[in-house]
Amino acid sequence: MNIRKAALVTLSLVPLTLSGCFGVNGTEGAPGLYRMNVKQEFTVGKTTETQVRDELGKPSKIETEKDGGKTLVYDSYKFSGLWVVVGDPARKEKHKVVRFTFDRDKVLRSLRIQRYTQNVIFGKVTKEK
Repeated sequence: MNIRKAALVTLSLVPLTLSGCFGVNGTEGAPGLYRMNVKQEFTVGKTTETQVRDELGKPSKIETEKDGGKTLVYDSYKFSGLWVVVGDPARKEKHKVVRFTFDRDKVLRSLRIQRYTQNVIFGKVTKEK
């Protein structure tokens, strides 16, 4: 094949590649939280707020408790779907939300794990039960 034909074939494949879509997979949020066994990593009555922040980084939300304590909320999710040149038209997200509640002394008082799945189709979000 000569250089002209090779260039023509290459140039004709570029628009096909850009106009098509392909699957994407990944995780977002606190590093490693989605796959982590939270109850093994953090112990109620022993783990401190500093240890949680060192391990997971900045929380997605901080809530102040009436008794002077604090709740750190971390959200991590795994996603899969389609990606097109203009963005993500459709994807499925499996969320893992962990709420760490600390007492006044910054010691872990409780932790709660919530899981849910949502579909995102052209920006519209629907939760699955």
